[in-house]
Amino acid sequence: MNLVRQIRFLQVLIAVATGSKVDSACNLLHSLLSDKVVFPGSGPYNESIGSYAYAGARVLPTCVAAPASTADVSLIVKTLGECDSVPFAIRSGGHSSNKGFANAENGITIDLRAIDEVQLSEHDGTVSIGAGALSQPVYDAVEPKGLSVQAGRIGDVGVGGLITNGGVSFFSPERGWICDDVTNFEVVLASGDVVNANATFHPDLFVALKGGGNNFGVVTRFDLKIFPHGPLWGGLVVFPLADDVVKQLLDAFTEIKDPKNFDPHIAGWVLFQYGSEPNAVASTGMYYTRPEAVNESLARTLTDIKPQLYDTLRNDTAGAFAKELTAGSGASKFHRHWAAITIAISPTILSRIRTFWNETSISLVADFPTANLLTSYVLQSMPPVPSTPNSLGFPPDSHPERNLISVEVILDFEDGAAAERLVSASKEMVKGIEGIAQEEGALRSFKYANYAGAWQDVLGGYGEESVRLMREVSKKYDPEGVFQRQVKGGFKLFA
Repeated sequence: MNLVRQIRFLQVLIAVATGSKVDSACNLLHSLLSDKVVFPGSGPYNESIGSYAYAGARVLPTCVAAPASTADVSLIVKTLGECDSVPFAIRSGGHSSNKGFANAENGITIDLRAIDEVQLSEHDGTVSIGAGALSQPVYDAVEPKGLSVQAGRIGDVGVGGLITNGGVSFFSPERGWICDDVTNFEVVLASGDVVNANATFHPDLFVALKGGGNNFGVVTRFDLKIFPHGPLWGGLVVFPLADDVVKQLLDAFTEIKDPKNFDPHIAGWVLFQYGSEPNAVASTGMYYTRPEAVNESLARTLTDIKPQLYDTLRNDTAGAFAKELTAGSGASKFHRHWAAITIAISPTILSRIRTFWNETSISLVADFPTANLLTSYVLQSMPPVPSTPNSLGFPPDSHPERNLISVEVILDFEDGAAAERLVSASKEMVKGIEGIAQEEGALRSFKYANYAGAWQDVLGGYGEESVRLMREVSKKYDPEGVFQRQVKGGFKLFA
């Protein structure tokens, strides 16, 4: 053991012996990083907690560590790994609504937002993105050059959890998951060592990080492919939640998802929302990456449905569309429960799900009259399988983009006291939808992590072989299990 390590080890022992483990770890980090570690009552601490997108994620850690560099992250992770059993969380943009996934109640939260540099390298065909960056600056860096990139469809979504859990973009139907466009991850391991994981170096870790979440280390930089692209056609269309409109939307989406009609240029979703007026609406966010051909595409079968409340359809850049969607985002007073289901299309399944959701939503809103409850469900397509491996588990010869649909069930509510009861309600809604899909032989095991509830078995849905390989990678790069034992949030390999 060298002198520096001996001194660090003694610091840890002294800290643990002189107070609670978490308090002592916070004080130790403060001694090492000074004002990059902040405590309750301070302005920077309050700003960090208040910036989470959803109220349920704003739990209170004992301290927040806000590294400004990869070296800072290395020091933090190494120190926390030596403070055995001290819980910590990793936060990028703070957009997850799952409690504890990016914020450690009574633990230590690593807030990566200061590591937000975006560096374009046209020669290499990549853009390098700090793990604390939001999606909007990524678009802003590449689009003036006539280029684009796979990033979040909402501009204030952080890149960290988005990419390590897969990631869906405006270009996903033709390019795949966002993680499939990563050429390199810079990663801080549990030991504090910094490695670059790519197709040449640490290729097993490279694959594991493409969908494996926070199980292997702290990613501090993503190198993403860039590609030439001009404007897209698209925007939002909002409709009244009327039976005839709903039928038209479901029929149009069913037609789009018929495998014989697959069009890699159609991207978007259909959303149905029920709550107290005026919150009972249907909408679609529809985008077409070849604007010159949109009038001949099935995208128009959705956006031409009448009557409409309004639309924002136009030709514009991906970044401009992301900025538009950000307008309804930001720190919310609402709590949110997500849940994810994957189904195969059939002629009847969407109308059956709609009937079940509608009946359940009416009852649920009536059962929680003071919660200001909004229930929603969203339909969107799956990205295709990449030419190189990721961890998401789709067989190489499969075509999920042609016939699979991600169904997201969402409950938004103001009353935090109702959170546990509404988790139970969410589970019942999922059970009902899965039952319908099971009857039609359409239920699939995959669940997209960024839309899944904390209670769902996301990694199990990747398949046994993918889980086996990820567990091997975890044991190789994190033999002490720091990211399994101490990082409580996220979907864990050894839960």
